Amino acid sequence: MKNKFFAVMGFAMLALAACGGSAPAATAAPKAAATAAPAPTATALKLFTSEEGKFAVWMPGEPKKSSQTVNTAGMKIDVTFYTLEVGTGAYLVGLNDYPASIVQTADPQLILDGARDGGLKNVNATLVNETKIEKDGFPGRDVTAKASVQGKDYTLRIRIYLVSNRLYQLMVLTEPGKIPDGDIAKFVDSFKLLK
Repeated sequence: MKNKFFAVMGFAMLALAACGGSAPAATAAPKAAATAAPAPTATALKLFTSEEGKFAVWMPGEPKKSSQTVNTAGMKIDVTFYTLEVGTGAYLVGLNDYPASIVQTADPQLILDGARDGGLKNVNATLVNETKIEKDGFPGRDVTAKASVQGKDYTLRIRIYLVSNRLYQLMVLTEPGKIPDGDIAKFVDSFKLLK
């Protein structure tokens, strides 16, 4: 049902098929007279908590959980996704644990760079803006990017956090203006680490 753009949304260096589906055929729609599109209406968001994933976040519904083991950089990594598709967009939280020995010897900023670069490359996206951030003293990135798939433009808002040896990745993917900016901000800003 959703295009295969969602299937490669496991950003970082992970090539994943979390949402499945096939791409709809690209069709050329007749050009309509230029009119301002109505602003999207805010959606009621609900608190989603994952005790297993040790996080909580506000989302517009209950996400589907999926897991996969991927081979990357010569090691097997278990990845868990919480994905919620909405209209022509999706909300996603992904997490994976790296071996502690690798994280202890690596620069956290280089790990975040790799997650950002791998994610953008996986979806052929272009970086628009990036800010270094922190969550509870742990390093992170706030990334905005653009991508075009089968003639449709998408905006991506991504937050990445390295919490000890766990990488958390939050993302909203939407056609521009389809998911209200306030909903996107509430989602990424609401992310909370649980003990």
